[in-house]
Amino acid sequence: MSSMTDALIVVNPDATLRSVNRAALDMLDYKEEELIGQPVETIILQEEGQRLTCFQNIFVTGVTFNMGLTFLTKQRKRIPVNISGAAIQQEGKIIGIVGVARDMRQIRTSISEWEEKKTEIEERGKKSVRMQRAMLHIMGDLDISNKEIGKANKELQKLDQLKSDFVSTVSHELRSPLTVTREAISQVLDGVCGEINEEQKQFLFMSIEGIDRLARLIENLLDISKIESHKIDLKRELVDIVSLAKEVSSSFAFAFQSKGLVAKYNFPKDKIELYVDKDRIIQIFVNLMSNAVKFTPAGYIEISIVDKENVVECFVSDTGIGISDEDLLKVFDKFEQFGREFECAEKGTGLGLAISKGNIELHRGLIWAESKLGQGTKISFTLPKYSPRELFKEYVTNGLAKAIKAGAPLSIIVFEVKYYDTLREKSGQDKIASIVHSLGQLIKTDLRRKSDISIKDSRAILVVLPETDKKCAWATADRLKSSFDDYLSKEGLVKDVEVDSRIASFPEDAQTEEELLNGVQLQENIEK
Repeated sequence: MSSMTDALIVVNPDATLRSVNRAALDMLDYKEEELIGQPVETIILQEEGQRLTCFQNIFVTGVTFNMGLTFLTKQRKRIPVNISGAAIQQEGKIIGIVGVARDMRQIRTSISEWEEKKTEIEERGKKSVRMQRAMLHIMGDLDISNKEIGKANKELQKLDQLKSDFVSTVSHELRSPLTVTREAISQVLDGVCGEINEEQKQFLFMSIEGIDRLARLIENLLDISKIESHKIDLKRELVDIVSLAKEVSSSFAFAFQSKGLVAKYNFPKDKIELYVDKDRIIQIFVNLMSNAVKFTPAGYIEISIVDKENVVECFVSDTGIGISDEDLLKVFDKFEQFGREFECAEKGTGLGLAISKGNIELHRGLIWAESKLGQGTKISFTLPKYSPRELFKEYVTNGLAKAIKAGAPLSIIVFEVKYYDTLREKSGQDKIASIVHSLGQLIKTDLRRKSDISIKDSRAILVVLPETDKKCAWATADRLKSSFDDYLSKEGLVKDVEVDSRIASFPEDAQTEEELLNGVQLQENIEK
């Protein structure tokens, strides 16, 4: 009895308490002497005949199970219990009743919590069902919306293509009459058609300036149309970006001088060679410097080139009228013009910076603007540093994709100077570098199609020939090697320098980029 965790009570036939265990005393907060001999009503609440029913069952049947009663503590606090009892008999006579009571508070709390959780789960289930139904409706609506968006996108793409085609067609159609008109006016100015007076010359000069401006507008429209329709293929070559920037800057010397502007140059002493489309980079510098001159009434213009680890950063800054914060957000958008209150000699088309941004992104670089109204503007851009190997692999990847799409062949050739290391030790690095450079220039001169590409490494020249099968590639290689032999013979190097060639073609030799490169043993012969 002492070790039981449930409360145990023993009741005499006269309904007085005979005995209780430690668990019962702890539950009821009584001492043993306070309960023994006391009426059972001391600890059992009399309500709705519960006690009577409990003891009647025991007297009649000798036992009762799981009867719900309410115990009362010494402080008259109610404790729900579940009691099971049995009669104690001696010689067929009931001499007492023993009952075991289990405290139901924790169980009821657990049941209540469980019921709450059950209710919560049921509510969640109902919500989940409602959400599922809502999601089905949403998905249905989204499906309809996606179809409508897809249809709208196709229409927009169609309209965009029509716009690009229209711009391209109109621009091309305008070129010819403009060229004819300009040539005719030039001949009149030159006196071919007879003498003209000074006033007539002035008007004719104005006409030519207007034609030239219209021609520049047409070129800009064609450029932006090509950039947007991804129809520009960069003709990248190894270019000294420092020399190029100096060349463009020198062409603006008169413009700087005529406006009284100071030109500041921040160029590295050593050359920096990058694989870029030279004409596109010149176009970028010209656009940025033109804007700087146009919108800088006084002060200076600075052109700078900074050599960094993986990129070269260039910028053109000025002390001009600047751009407001609001306008700065759309400075690279098409047809945007700022500073209209500033009287400049020539209004722009609003396409220069948009074209510059497109050209930079084609080179996988970044371009951004910094400006304060009334304090000047700085336009910066970066150009990534490509190794010949990276560039060649890019051309092969793009060329192969186009070949597969068009169902056309593609060939690549590697021309390598044999025994390069031995020749370098014998003749020196500068001499062998000059030879490889000359061979590269010969290839550029002798390649007959604009789509053919050549890239020079320190010891090899790499050639990509789109729409060329292996037979034609060998014919091209033989023709180029004949040019090499003539050059080496003239230089007295024919006995010292030998050029090897290797060819791989799609689809004859390879189906993938990796197979093509392995076919010319690129991994072994192209320096990283």
